[in-house]
Amino acid sequence: MRANLAALRQAVGKEEAYQLLEDYAASQLRQAAAPSWGRLTQQVVNAWVFRHHLALGEFPALHDRLRTAAQAEDLVAQVEQRAQQQLRNTMQQRLQEIRAAEAASRAARRDFARSLLEPILQVGAPEEVPQALGRLLASDQHITALRQLRQQLAGDEPP
Repeated sequence: MRANLAALRQAVGKEEAYQLLEDYAASQLRQAAAPSWGRLTQQVVNAWVFRHHLALGEFPALHDRLRTAAQAEDLVAQVEQRAQQQLRNTMQQRLQEIRAAEAASRAARRDFARSLLEPILQVGAPEEVPQALGRLLASDQHITALRQLRQQLAGDEPP
């Protein structure tokens, strides 16, 4: 057990190892409390501490936080709050990534319109493309113009 804890500390560092053990303790204590309607009793806490006394001996600060049922409840609440905050942070980060991807997509569409459609439709801005297409479709020569547009977009020379 001590070798495993030492390896964990070496792999992730003392602070991270403490936090992992704290998270584990909170989840296990929450499960242990389930039969008593989710409440941590002193008996449940004592039994859990006894079963994990070797690991807690390596982390005396955590052992001190589990002296009473009230302290154990506080620990569980703090770990749950930390987990919720981590989830919120992750969700905010993913949302920022999505927004950045959307902005890149809009820029790519704008660049496409500018590089291909603007010269063909003889417009000066991407916003003018829909109106230019509308004018093209309303013209008497719309079939010929659409064929030419298709050929130009495909890179073919008109006949």
